Amino acid sequence: MPATIALSAEPATLGLYSFLRDIDPGRYRRDMADRMIARVRELATEFERLAEEHSQHERLHSALARIAVLMREAIEPKQDDTTAHFRTLRAELSPAYEDLARELRGHAIPVPTLRATNVPRTVFHVIMAMTAVAIVEFLPATSRWIALGFFSLAVLLESSRRIYPPANQVMMRVLGRIAHPHEAYKINSSSWYTMALVVLGFGFTTPVCAVALTVLGFADPAAGVIRRRFGKTKLVHGRSLEGTLAFFVIGAITALAVLRIFHPDIAMMTSVKAAGAAALVGGIAELLAKRLDDNFAVPVAAAIGAWLVLG
Repeated sequence: MPATIALSAEPATLGLYSFLRDIDPGRYRRDMADRMIARVRELATEFERLAEEHSQHERLHSALARIAVLMREAIEPKQDDTTAHFRTLRAELSPAYEDLARELRGHAIPVPTLRATNVPRTVFHVIMAMTAVAIVEFLPATSRWIALGFFSLAVLLESSRRIYPPANQVMMRVLGRIAHPHEAYKINSSSWYTMALVVLGFGFTTPVCAVALTVLGFADPAAGVIRRRFGKTKLVHGRSLEGTLAFFVIGAITALAVLRIFHPDIAMMTSVKAAGAAALVGGIAELLAKRLDDNFAVPVAAAIGAWLVLG
């Protein structure tokens, strides 16, 4: 299929992306209901037109038609609670959007990846950070080998789901509550995280590792929550000034807390500088990272920031 044909679906795809962001639980409010229903109607009509226009291109037609059906069915809410209605619609539309986005990206048409408010994922993020910090602090001699073991397991699982597609389906069902839809097609964020653990374990000291893991575990999800709920000032790659500022503030505070708890021998001013540097450099990585997953780019960048101060 020529890229020029796929290009005609880009505006509607970006419109769907904007709609899905607006009905995200972190952004949607009940007074938006009438406006969102009107957008559902517009998008349903547009995707029906596109599906008919591209009926000769099987994969693109299938992706467009699937979205058209879901949008048409959602015009009349089946639930009195519009918040629940749009939550259900978003859960159904998100995988369909990622299928279409994947098709367009295959023709060099850049459309954004959808990242939703996901409370279980956020909780998991924080728990994993706290667990990793505990391992680094209490088992410093073996933590790098533990990281290497988890990375090896991640490589095995990633390989198996590429070679054997049913394995991918099982993994996505198991990780369904905490996985993003696009991770069905890309390297899982957890795999990127294990790679970062190896880099940290073999490349940096214990205080630097603890700071980097803390910045990722607390600042990254905080930035996402603030960006989706309050983000008004757009920056790059879907980021916002509000989210980036939240990243820096939360990252610096939590990193400083970890240094004071586990490494009180480090001078207070040095700890403040290290925490601030880690949050700043990690925040820049979170802002600019596009090809690299945040779960790798942020902790490695934060570690470099802390290392510049702590050595």
